Amino acid sequence: MQFEVGNRMTSDVGHALTTLAALVEGNRALGVEASALLLAVPVGTFRQIAARPGFPRPVKIGKRLTYLRSELLEWWEAERGRQNRGKKAA
Repeated sequence: MQFEVGNRMTSDVGHALTTLAALVEGNRALGVEASALLLAVPVGTFRQIAARPGFPRPVKIGKRLTYLRSELLEWWEAERGRQNRGKKAA
């Protein structure tokens, strides 16, 4: 059985379940793929967004860049608010 994790397919059920658990449980450190999945964007788009000023800074764990789930969601809510205010002004 194949599972889609981020933008790639895997048959590793453990990896798929770990990624899903990280997305829903508490304030976890998420890798780039899981962070992109949380924000519902492709990994390439996530990397572009992550380079913007004001985006949460990653924490490097070993060779991996990770982002705190709570910081990503906080950024998303702030971004959504900015976009909604822009629509009301137009």
